[in-house]
Amino acid sequence: MSAASVSYSTCCQQGAVALPSDHLADGLTPSFLLSKNFRKNIRTFNNAVLFTSTAAKPDKTVLGNGGAWTYRIKGSLTHLIGSLLPVEGAAKTFGQMFIFGDQAEEELALRKPTDSSMNIQTLATIQAFLYHNNPFAKLYKAAEAILAPGIVKTIKIKSLQRHGRNTNRYNYPTCSQIAAILPGDGVVGAKDRDIILHRQSGELQRISELNTNYFSLCYPLFFM
Repeated sequence: MSAASVSYSTCCQQGAVALPSDHLADGLTPSFLLSKNFRKNIRTFNNAVLFTSTAAKPDKTVLGNGGAWTYRIKGSLTHLIGSLLPVEGAAKTFGQMFIFGDQAEEELALRKPTDSSMNIQTLATIQAFLYHNNPFAKLYKAAEAILAPGIVKTIKIKSLQRHGRNTNRYNYPTCSQIAAILPGDGVVGAKDRDIILHRQSGELQRISELNTNYFSLCYPLFFM
């Protein structure tokens, strides 16, 4: 590198490798990102396209009528990934809207709070941008094929008695109650959460609770 020219040899072999255009930056123009409505309601826009919700136990003992408003929680703050199937009769929320949003207009109506001043066209741009560029939006949409009625598999567990064994041993229980022995002192410590992904191929994959993708599920606008 000199005062007259700058060359990079490690990343692109002194210009021999041509980097593709940043289509992500082209999809959201500076005027869009710097608009007053977007900057004023950026948290509301982010909450409208969340994949996850926030779970916490608020401490109500600090709530009072006077003084500054205080919000304190007990324990840790977590990101909650709820059921992918909406409760019958209830409105679709969070990741459910990515799966069961039949039409863009219907999905926008679900995302926009009734008391919000957010621009509906801006929200439509963000929603379309996520479907074209966000891998999780595509993944949730693909889950619709797995969760569609009539496709979900029903699994049954049945005990089969092997032939040739002594029938007086390992007989089936005759009572309707089941007992379980749990080793240890009964104190449940902090352990890793058992999170399993269901792939389109039918395979199951276990992932860590420390997976960095969790933040992009809770802050989709920050990781666009």
